[in-house]
Amino acid sequence: MRRIDLLIFAGVFLSITGISHAGVKGSDLLFLEDFDMREYAILNNEGIVKVPLSAPFHRKGKYGRGYFFEKPSHNFFDNEVAGSKLNIARFSDLKGGKAKLESVAREKGVPVSAAISLFFQREGDGVKVEQKDVKLKHRRSFEKTSTLLASCYVKGPKGKKILIKLSFKPLSNNEAMTLIARKKRKKNKKTPSLIADKSFPEEITLSGEWQRIAAYATADGRIQKRSATLSLLSQSAGSFAILAKKFQLEQTNYYPYGHLMPTTWLPGGEKRKNTATTIRARTLLKNFPVNNGSISFWTKTPHSSNLKKQGGIVWLSFGISWHNPIWQMGTYRCQAGTKDCCYFRGKVTDGEWHHLTMTWTPKKATVYVDGS
Repeated sequence: MRRIDLLIFAGVFLSITGISHAGVKGSDLLFLEDFDMREYAILNNEGIVKVPLSAPFHRKGKYGRGYFFEKPSHNFFDNEVAGSKLNIARFSDLKGGKAKLESVAREKGVPVSAAISLFFQREGDGVKVEQKDVKLKHRRSFEKTSTLLASCYVKGPKGKKILIKLSFKPLSNNEAMTLIARKKRKKNKKTPSLIADKSFPEEITLSGEWQRIAAYATADGRIQKRSATLSLLSQSAGSFAILAKKFQLEQTNYYPYGHLMPTTWLPGGEKRKNTATTIRARTLLKNFPVNNGSISFWTKTPHSSNLKKQGGIVWLSFGISWHNPIWQMGTYRCQAGTKDCCYFRGKVTDGEWHHLTMTWTPKKATVYVDGS
């Protein structure tokens, strides 16, 4: 059976999604999802139908209520680092600095839940936390590396600078190749050389308010169990203190998401499935406007940290499979019932609301961004 899916391949807000016959009156509306109705949508002559949506992801929309669709996630940090009971023993000084940790952080004299205080005496002082035996997934054979991303929320003096860095615990070449050799491979096929680890640190200028910061590292995708260390270091002269909370460590930048920014924080060790939803109904199969129709909605891509690579998004699709046939709108391409497609050129992942519309006839499909 053909179906209509709201499939979101990365974090995005949606507000009011409609499908109708192009150039006709509102009575020909086939499908309307107004998130003010929470778990319900209007579906042609079937009236109100239930749409399974997780309540915690309802957000303020462009008009009224919206919904936040997000990719799956798993916080590899354990509860002692990212839970409600932080274990200060897990955090250690770096480079011989005198960074001091307090189990109970205070902001304006009021305790801050599950936060720590980091004290830097001079430039270069820092604090690190290690997570052992992170189990990475080698998801696709064409993906040569695995990417791990760390993030946390910090608050410190406006204008001061810190460095956030994530790095894998080094492996000797012999140790790494031994681990790689354990993976199955074609008989008589030579094992490719080891891909070196790389860290991508980020220098952050503090805003004086809570802000989320993130950095990432890459490693040979064939090695699926690694240890990683997150470091926070002062990049400013003089002494100052910051608060830090909600640490997260997650695998990212893999197919089909290509997503290089932190997801919504999860307590240590917890997992979350993606928040896509699927609607299957005979009315859609029978009445979908194959020859003349339109799809429209509001969308917003939130930026919660210094890393802003959104990756691929499929906002909505109808069909059986990739090419059999499919009506689809996404940041990569748009299709209207044929194998032919147009590549999406609009810049709509800038953190602002945008209105998108696709109309089609048997000969032509047109995509509008904010009315043009």
